[in-house]
Amino acid sequence: MDINIGKINSGSFDNIHADDASLLILDEENDTPGFSYDFHWVDIPDSSASSAFILTFTGEYNGSDDHNVKLQLFNYDTTSFVNVTANDQDLPNVSAQRIFQFNLPTDTGNYIQNGDMELRILHETAGNNGHLLRIDEMFIEFGSSSSSSSSKSSSSSSSSSGVSVSTSFSSSSRSLGFES
Repeated sequence: MDINIGKINSGSFDNIHADDASLLILDEENDTPGFSYDFHWVDIPDSSASSAFILTFTGEYNGSDDHNVKLQLFNYDTTSFVNVTANDQDLPNVSAQRIFQFNLPTDTGNYIQNGDMELRILHETAGNNGHLLRIDEMFIEFGSSSSSSSSKSSSSSSSSSGVSVSTSFSSSSRSLGFES
């Protein structure tokens, strides 16, 4: 994990590998942007390049309703970060931990290089000290998308931001190859 703007309030990077109430808590700064944290996945198999990708984030942004927290992927072709969704807020202000799921772009050739993928969590607007990003677990699942029954299913109820999805995967596997 790279800290571009912000700091660790408590916990450690190792806390985000399991949904176990051990949290990585990241501070928001009184700055614009309010925070920027980069997470790196390594050893994503080349065979996954034509597969569907789902990012699951278990945690919460505890801040203000008008603060925009976005997820972005690094595009190795354009050498810039691009938004994962068209939503104003990918991680809206909530009062309790939730599970958010995001479809990542299927044009994975631009977003995976030598088995590496980089995700940025960016607080685009001006931040306030005391606001927090709490992460319990974060992982990427990949596999062939399927509309029929499958070996693994992931589902959540719809959230106010409209980013939660219900997707099934065949032969999916979990990429926990984080680089700290």
